[in-house]
Amino acid sequence: CRQRLRADGHPAMLIGYVVAKEGKVLITVTDATGAVVDIPVDRSHKPGRYSFDFSDRGLSAGTYLVTMKAGTFTETRKIILVR
Repeated sequence: CRQRLRADGHPAMLIGYVVAKEGKVLITVTDATGAVVDIPVDRSHKPGRYSFDFSDRGLSAGTYLVTMKAGTFTETRKIILVR
């Protein structure tokens, strides 16, 4: 995860992930209550390295969970957004 500025000057996080086997990848971002706030990835991938921009526009400070599901693989990471 790296922070960078988008073209409009607003900060965004570049979140990278690796896909080991070809198939559908679903990445969701949920808040502390479990409500889905974003689905940045929902498509098929070939094996390789990928990334997506996660913009915090409209989100309040707090803890968010980023969950990646690909086949039988599931992993969740925590992001803490500080204003």
